Amino acid sequence: MLMRVERMYSAAESTSSTKEQVLKGLRKVGENFPKIDSASGFSEKSVSWILSQPSDDEDLAAECFTLLTNGSVGSRPCVSELEFSICRKPTWVRYTLYGDVGNFDRYYFLKMLPEGRFYFEGIRTSNISEEGDAWHLRSHLHRRTWKLSGRGALPLGRRVWHSDNKNATFTLTSCSVLHFSTNDGLCIPGSQRCDGKKDLADGSDEWRCRERLVEKPADYDSTVPPTNGRNAQGVVFYDYDLFNINHITSEKGEAHLDLGFALDWQDHRVTLWDVGPNPVIFSCEDIWYPKIGMYAGYKTGAAIDVECYSSSCYVEKIKGVSEQLDLSDPLMGRSLPGRKQNLSVFSECRVTLPCHFEFHRFPFGSHVCNGTFYFLRDTLKMMWRRKATVDDSEYEQNNNLLDFRLVNITSETSITPLSEGKNLTFLVISLHLLNSFGPSALMFIICYTTLFIPISDFNERVMVSLTAMLVLAALFSQATNSYVKTPYFKLIDIWYAIIIALCFLIVLVNVGVNRVRLQGEHETVENVPKERGRANRTNMVCEILILLVFVILVVVFIMFAAEIV
Repeated sequence: MLMRVERMYSAAESTSSTKEQVLKGLRKVGENFPKIDSASGFSEKSVSWILSQPSDDEDLAAECFTLLTNGSVGSRPCVSELEFSICRKPTWVRYTLYGDVGNFDRYYFLKMLPEGRFYFEGIRTSNISEEGDAWHLRSHLHRRTWKLSGRGALPLGRRVWHSDNKNATFTLTSCSVLHFSTNDGLCIPGSQRCDGKKDLADGSDEWRCRERLVEKPADYDSTVPPTNGRNAQGVVFYDYDLFNINHITSEKGEAHLDLGFALDWQDHRVTLWDVGPNPVIFSCEDIWYPKIGMYAGYKTGAAIDVECYSSSCYVEKIKGVSEQLDLSDPLMGRSLPGRKQNLSVFSECRVTLPCHFEFHRFPFGSHVCNGTFYFLRDTLKMMWRRKATVDDSEYEQNNNLLDFRLVNITSETSITPLSEGKNLTFLVISLHLLNSFGPSALMFIICYTTLFIPISDFNERVMVSLTAMLVLAALFSQATNSYVKTPYFKLIDIWYAIIIALCFLIVLVNVGVNRVRLQGEHETVENVPKERGRANRTNMVCEILILLVFVILVVVFIMFAAEIV
């Protein structure tokens, strides 16, 4: 029996005390033990091991020192067992009884009877004492008795007690309110309770953490949102992350997006237990949680399927929120009302967002893809509110998306009740400077340089200009097949048409200049220099005019690219 007192003191060690308080509360329990002759030949009963080790740990016959009931030192085989042991324990240590104990006392002190037996005395009406092979919890105010049966059972720690046909779990511990008592009565820091890591071999510090994390009433309806009142809307705090733009197809006018949504809300109907600093995941289907829908366009449009392939609901304690210790809970739990603690869900979703591209200015211009998010079934009862103070979004992946480059992402929260939701705007601009304008401009320059070849070399002039024009026609055909197909003309079409027309004009100039030169050769000798001079002047005028047209064309397209016009 005295071995139980030693277990009690191990739990009491967690409380702080001064040396004077400890010495004042000590009792010499050895004086009250009777002189018992042991059948094994010991003249006095061994009441405690004395900390010492045998010289050879593998010697089964080795003996260890023990404390006898007469206060002297004895010995016995180290492999034997003591039926009991004693320890020194402060009498002022208070024990707390957790559980649904009704009218029984909550606080007890360890007391000792003259014959050496111990019991727990309540501060008012109750006591816990050992009778036979069981411990009994009684109160003189009523007849009900709780009994802890089983030979060798200890009242300390978390135990199942019996009363008539009813069973209940009680926890008797000397742990302070800042600690948690394991099933065996060991005190550990309260921060280790439900921290997601098993700190004890029996795992009692993580027992039933998820099962009772979110406690809801019996009439809880998971289809009803937690509004703030009959006429007030509930609030969902949101944040999102666009972590992937798969691709944008101009032919179908679609943008494939992967987004992560982090949503927080409060539900006054639930109670949260043992919420720790680390997130604890629970089943989303147990409670109401915001489900996201989407439609195309800015606040209005056709419905779009939102495929959320991953959703996790979790609870993470908010700093500064005070918890409430519940003495009726045998797990020494701390509760938080749902109106003070956020519930959270993180969803990873994939959407195909329709985009209405206007390609009249292709390959220039900004093209916008709009999508509006809203609450499925609860649009009128819940409203959005951004977590961050600045409504700004960033895309950390590659901004170059094949034919387009992502310029900016903006978001906006609607305020009208019928269109509450999340508006995402994706601005994209196409890039075709290197593979369209560069080669075509280069071929035009080659064609244009034929005007500087001597007018007497007609074959070289016309062959180079014709070849450049044919290459431009081939580039235009390739661009038509590979770029965006539209039933209307685009800027890129106008560019190629003008460049090809200028090259054709250069071919005609070469032919015309050569004709003027040849007419001079059939004239009299006096008219030959005059006709050659006229051919050179015609060639020079064409050089200036064609170059001027090309420069004007480039300036106009630069203004289109800079969205000045």
